[in-house]
Amino acid sequence: MRSTRFACLVRSAVVVALVPLSLVSCGGNTNIARADQCRQQIVLSLAPGVGRTDREMDRLADDTEVQLEYLRTTSPTLFVYALSARGRDPGCHGALSRLRQDSHVRFAEPDGRRTVQRLSE
Repeated sequence: MRSTRFACLVRSAVVVALVPLSLVSCGGNTNIARADQCRQQIVLSLAPGVGRTDREMDRLADDTEVQLEYLRTTSPTLFVYALSARGRDPGCHGALSRLRQDSHVRFAEPDGRRTVQRLSE
C-alpha cells in the first residue's frame, strides 16, 4: 500500500514538472501576417566557377538562412528561384541582402519582369 502511494506521488510530481515545459515549447509559435512574410520570385546568378549543384544550393540556403526553390533556367548563368525565409521580412530585403553578401553569388534580384505589379488606382 505504501509503495502504491509513493508511485502515485512520483507520477504526480513528474506530471507537474513537465507541464510548464510543454507550455513553454508552445509559446514560441508566433503567427506572422502574410504581408510581412518573405516570399518572392528572384533571379539569381552565381559567381564565376560556382556550379548550380544541389550541394552548392543547399550550402547557400543554409549559410544565408533562406529557402530556395528552383523554378527554371533562363540562360546558362541565370536562374529563377522562389525565395522564402523565416521571420518578419516584407519584400525579402533581409534575405536578399544575405544572399548578395555570399561570395558564391554574383547577383540576386527580385524578378520584376515576371512578377505581376499592382496597378495604381
